Amino acid sequence: FSGQLAFNGTSVTNRIRATYAGTANQTCISYVDYGNSTRGSAILYSNIGTNNTDFIGITDEAIADTATGAVIVQGGVIANASSSVPNAFSIGSGVLLNTAGGTNSEQGVAYDSVNNKIVVVYSASNGYGTVVVGTVSGTSISYGTPVVFNSADTRGGIAIGYDPDQEKIILGYRNQPSTICQGVVGTVSGTSISFGTPVTFDSSSSNGISMAYDTNADKMVFLYLKSGTVPSAIVATISGTTISFGSVVTVSTTSQYARCTFDSGTNKIIMAYGSTSLGRATVGTVSGTSISLGTEATFNSGGVGSALGIGYDPINSKTLIAYRDSGNSSYGSAVVGTVSGTSISFGSEVVFNAATTGDVNVVYNAAKNTSVVLYNDSANSQRATAIQATISGTSVSFGTAVAVNAATSYYIRSAYDTSTGAIVVAYMDNTNGNVGKSNVILLTNALTIGTDYFVQTDGTLSTTTSTVPAGRALSTTSILLEG
Repeated sequence: FSGQLAFNGTSVTNRIRATYAGTANQTCISYVDYGNSTRGSAILYSNIGTNNTDFIGITDEAIADTATGAVIVQGGVIANASSSVPNAFSIGSGVLLNTAGGTNSEQGVAYDSVNNKIVVVYSASNGYGTVVVGTVSGTSISYGTPVVFNSADTRGGIAIGYDPDQEKIILGYRNQPSTICQGVVGTVSGTSISFGTPVTFDSSSSNGISMAYDTNADKMVFLYLKSGTVPSAIVATISGTTISFGSVVTVSTTSQYARCTFDSGTNKIIMAYGSTSLGRATVGTVSGTSISLGTEATFNSGGVGSALGIGYDPINSKTLIAYRDSGNSSYGSAVVGTVSGTSISFGSEVVFNAATTGDVNVVYNAAKNTSVVLYNDSANSQRATAIQATISGTSVSFGTAVAVNAATSYYIRSAYDTSTGAIVVAYMDNTNGNVGKSNVILLTNALTIGTDYFVQTDGTLSTTTSTVPAGRALSTTSILLEG
């Protein structure tokens, strides 16, 4: 096989079919585009050759077809170059979720792909469950008026997801006074949101709610700690503004933390959970309103404590689990998981932060085909921190960590905005009055100074070695071409 080429690299893609049109010498690919209201879409593909070995230089500006312009040849310096591999963060300023300020705690973030809005859920200063709708522009975000969905203490477990089939926001939370767990459907309109009637899915004192949307089954799966310690799953069906639930399925024994994601390559729900002694994962298959479980696998024998994040990389067809390794000085660590049937296996553990790490979160940036891990870094004033993760086979490597918020930050959560290619991070700013804030992160294609770049078969520049060297980076945008 030759290299991969993304034909819809910005959103979830399903039900893919292709046929070859011989007279046109092209292949027509049809698919369902979940980033465009689940519309049926199609694109033409042509298998062409490459002429990268004929490289003589790079133009000093964008030149339109049939127009003329200067080319900087080998031996010269080009000042407008960029890498095909994103390696630089552009981070906007922190923005208050509620302009009135006030303390808040647990966060959750989701992206509404129909309305192109970021939706953040949090527990306000009075504990009330609150939601605010945000609009991303560049590296900034603005919010509408916060809306209360539960006029009671909602701390102890809160999560948010999006159902692209029903075009609805889904909330899962613990209604603290009665210690029941509930789900409710939200409808975004402009910069506000309205809610249907809450439905109880568990009457025990549960917490640690996480959720993942199964695009194949058109269902939302809730993963939570039943009675506070037992990882359990339940399938939710959304119809309009109503939500209903199947039966609760026990996933594993005692744990302190649980997170889940959807593997679109195998149409499976991947559930990761753990305690101070073990980190484990299970593959779930949704059928109707129930979920069946595969064989449980251990990814860490030292324990994951209370910090765990999980995300799926559709380009590499891998699941990335990042966590605090209780058996290794609470360092931030990660493993790559591969699903086969109803089982999951893992590569070797890789440390991404050699210090006590908390509030770990994983998000996939589809525009750049890369994952980003967000976490609380105790070595740097417990600030909110971001680091790029690059998956290769069953391993993962990491870039340079950068501060998202320089102050102490807790309850770090994130979501990817497909319309802008931005990652939105929400957190509680502990240093500055426990206020809820968020930042917008963009990944740029800046060059790494002092690094050698090569011309790839698609004409882009990358650090991947090829037979055609381009030159060495003098700055984040300039290259001294080989001469």
